[in-house]
Amino acid sequence: MTSKTFLIKGGIVRFQLKRFWWVAGFYALLLFLVTPFRILSEDKKFLMERIARFPDTAVNTLLRDAGMFILLIAAAVLLGICMFRYMQNVRSATLLHALPVKRRELYVSSLVSGVILLAAPILLNAVILLVMSLLGGYYTVLMPHLILDWIGGQLLTGTAVFCFTFFVGVLTGSSIAQLVFTFVFCFLPVGIMSLLSYLLEDWLFGFVNNGINQILEFLLQITPMYYPQFLCCESIRWIPVLEAVYILLFSGLGLFLYHKRDTERAGDVAAFKWMRPLFLYGVSFCVMLVGVCFVREISGDGGAPNVLVMLLFALLGYCVAKALLLKSFRILPYYKGYVVFAGVLLVAYSAISFNFFGFGTSVPATDNIEKAYIGYHYTPNWHSEYDIYGDSTQYATFTDRESIEAVRSLQRMAIGEGYLTEKEAEENGKRRIFYSYVTASGRQVTRVYYMRAEMLFDLFSTPAAKDSMYQNIRVYPERIKYIEVIQSNNREVYGEKKEELVACIQKDLDRLTYEEINKQAYVLRQAAGYSYGYKGDMISEKAPVEQAVQDEGFIRSLRFNIKREERDVNIWFEYNENFTETVNWLKENGYWERVE
Repeated sequence: MTSKTFLIKGGIVRFQLKRFWWVAGFYALLLFLVTPFRILSEDKKFLMERIARFPDTAVNTLLRDAGMFILLIAAAVLLGICMFRYMQNVRSATLLHALPVKRRELYVSSLVSGVILLAAPILLNAVILLVMSLLGGYYTVLMPHLILDWIGGQLLTGTAVFCFTFFVGVLTGSSIAQLVFTFVFCFLPVGIMSLLSYLLEDWLFGFVNNGINQILEFLLQITPMYYPQFLCCESIRWIPVLEAVYILLFSGLGLFLYHKRDTERAGDVAAFKWMRPLFLYGVSFCVMLVGVCFVREISGDGGAPNVLVMLLFALLGYCVAKALLLKSFRILPYYKGYVVFAGVLLVAYSAISFNFFGFGTSVPATDNIEKAYIGYHYTPNWHSEYDIYGDSTQYATFTDRESIEAVRSLQRMAIGEGYLTEKEAEENGKRRIFYSYVTASGRQVTRVYYMRAEMLFDLFSTPAAKDSMYQNIRVYPERIKYIEVIQSNNREVYGEKKEELVACIQKDLDRLTYEEINKQAYVLRQAAGYSYGYKGDMISEKAPVEQAVQDEGFIRSLRFNIKREERDVNIWFEYNENFTETVNWLKENGYWERVE
């Protein structure tokens, strides 16, 4: 290996292109079917009219096709496996490394060959799209700058996935393992986070996973296989930059490790010695998570699977991984590794189950809380301005000391109720109550417990809670543009009439309790034994059905049009017979209609 010429060897590139041209050809054909052919097969006049009415859909017509994304990922992964196939076979690896070329030249030449095979189908279809745009009358649908953006995005995303697959190929000596590891490494953080949060709902007292979606979305965004495939049209501008970093990072790491890899490792699941314990215990842990989540799901009672189930699935994963590493079923002498792993699992499980760290029993100090949240469901962005134009009676937020202390007192009461499974809570008439705080340091603390719904009624009847639930009516009435009375003939209330109606609603909200205001709410019906009857009336379920007494009441709606910076939104407000000021005003001003 004494060659000192340029890193890219033309002979190796031609060899790889000649060997795997069929992958690029098949990809080009399929890409043609899902892009130019699909557009040509649609009604041209309809496309033109749609783009004229909604110019933004031009991007969707060309670029937002799921089939195109799947093809791109499949082609990039397949080419990454094909280009590194020579290193997964002892004979071919020995033969190619016997040639008068350096390892870095062999590596770079194979890498370039894959990029060429990936880029050729994309560029070919881009030429067809440009011809359709400039000569075929599809200019408004296929604008050239969008096509160029599509080229850049496809090449960037595809190359990032290809380089990642190529890098994974350096780590393993099996093409099948390379295929599996490519997808596993991409989505492993998302999978582990999802499964752990699913199990911790049962295992960890007070844990809530409702805010996990934002974390999962971020983890998906930073994977090489994230959906967007554009260069400049993306709303998340840092993703193309991240993909460019991935290309340099995985290419460089792959080259570094390639120099250190033994050719004799072809056929091994793990090509490096340091990878074997990671593979062994990683597979054991993942199989344990999947198995325990499966048992929890099919059990149907909301209870956490016991320790024995966890250890059995960990043993299954350990045996499979060890057999793959040894290429033999004689794994009994290696039992000590499982014993150590099982011991670690038991310690972790005990720490979680017995709440050694006080996760579910600790309550932040009042002086350290800047804002508190309590409610029957959880809104992840409650502490930001995201929900500022929405009104909800199912939760409230507080910043005053007295209300924060009331929230803390309720949480301490909930902690005193102890751990309950979903089934036990249902049998005792309890439901989930969410508590969340923003501390002075900016940290967010969120917990969930089971307790009776009516325990929150007194707090939700306070002026501070009403200001939070009805901020558009009580705190910022100037946001209301008009009010629509929802009856048989909807009528809108503007100007002075609107202000009078808002004032009447404010008076009713001031004097009524939470239960009187929210007779229609599900949580109140559940707590007081009510349900909807015929024509929307409320019927008590506490007495036997044959003795059921229909309440003399009603539930009606108003719709508030609220001014926003981007666009106006509609907020629904439901009222009942307890809103006497509101009902009298509607009757006196001719907005009341009797509903039979």
